[in-house]
Amino acid sequence: PLALGEVDAQVDWQRRFDHMQQHHGQHLLSAAFETVGLQTISFHLGERSCTIDLDSPPNLDKAKTAENRANESIWRDLPIVARDFVGEERAKLPLRKEAVKGDRVVLVEGVDASPCGGTHPKRTGEVGCVSILKVSRWGDGKSRVEFVCGGRVVSMLAEMNAQLTAAAEVLKTGPADLAAGVARVAAEAQTRRKQAEGLLTELAQHEAVRLKAPLVVTRVERGAAFARSVAQALSQSGSTALLGAVDEGRGHLIFARPKGAQGPAMGALLKEALVVIGGKGGGNPDFAQGSGEPEKLDEALALARSKLV
Repeated sequence: PLALGEVDAQVDWQRRFDHMQQHHGQHLLSAAFETVGLQTISFHLGERSCTIDLDSPPNLDKAKTAENRANESIWRDLPIVARDFVGEERAKLPLRKEAVKGDRVVLVEGVDASPCGGTHPKRTGEVGCVSILKVSRWGDGKSRVEFVCGGRVVSMLAEMNAQLTAAAEVLKTGPADLAAGVARVAAEAQTRRKQAEGLLTELAQHEAVRLKAPLVVTRVERGAAFARSVAQALSQSGSTALLGAVDEGRGHLIFARPKGAQGPAMGALLKEALVVIGGKGGGNPDFAQGSGEPEKLDEALALARSKLV
């Protein structure tokens, strides 16, 4: 809180210059997008990155062209005029948009003329550069362009380089070979996952043989996925299975019976049992599953069993 009257203040120049780079970079990038037929609907200057919303779906080729043209305007180090324009002088300006209020226009001769009351540098070269980070779909038939300018490009490049170097060290490869290393690890992980799924299915078959009975009501270890495999194996062998499992702090119910079997439908049975554990789920007459609080899992299984005995 400040007392009434005059105070001594000082502009945070590093912050102000960053804002000037981002803001004028946005002007130049929006002007460049107009040269490829894309209009700016709105923009946001954020603390980490900035965005421009365009009136057309994402187009990476046009985005690259706009980025190049904006950087060309920066590296030409053109003068920036930011002042009030009125009367005939204003009427001659090719304004990119109409003013909301005031007469101030930010002008880069031959590049852009936009009504604006914000802070801007004196020459385009002070923006340094513009880098588009991402182009994504936004809304109905529109796109959002994320970008940074000037000092933020340098900071983000250093940050990304540190992340790439750290990732490369984990994979025991060089940063230049990181993409190939990641692809190799992903392929190996997929192979292991398929092997694990095969082993889990095989183990479930053995567990189903061990548990086999006309009606199997029990908790199953190794999580919900294993319980589903066991329930399906039991139903395929002619048993009705009411199984429970605790996985990542949730209580899971998996009910299955032979296809077309008579008696209460598994979906209806599950619905009653889920009330006990305060959960959600669903299914059909032959298979149903859901989850809720784990504390009353045994009580829910007992309730379901009572409906079948």
